[in-house]
Amino acid sequence: MPPRPRGPSRTGRLPTDAELTRYGAQIRRIRTSRAEVDWMQGPGPTDLWIWYGADGEVSHVELGFASRIVRLTAGVLATGRSQEAVGSSYAQTDLVELDPALDPDTVRAARCIVDAVPNEVRNGPIIDLVKALSEVTTPNI
Repeated sequence: MPPRPRGPSRTGRLPTDAELTRYGAQIRRIRTSRAEVDWMQGPGPTDLWIWYGADGEVSHVELGFASRIVRLTAGVLATGRSQEAVGSSYAQTDLVELDPALDPDTVRAARCIVDAVPNEVRNGPIIDLVKALSEVTTPNI
């Protein structure tokens, strides 16, 4: 009996490093009326969100790209998958599934993006995300 065809990948192909760098370099701030979130967007689609709690402090920072996410919460880095779309508009629902351990491919790809984010949109939370990604030591990175 011939092998059955495999279903589509949960995450699909990661863009090339050059594409990821271009996505990061083209991230721009998006105006929003929501006080609890700063939103930046690039091509791909690529979304960078900074979520704030009721106290005005950063709740978490999340980068979404290629159906993957990287989230920084209270200094703890996590990777995951967006089940239907890229971006944090789904961060408060069950459509984001966090990985049981950091995914090295997602971490490497996220580093390509955030390293290229223009200085005019970089702020403290984004710099914290850059540092957290830089400090991760996982195989294949």
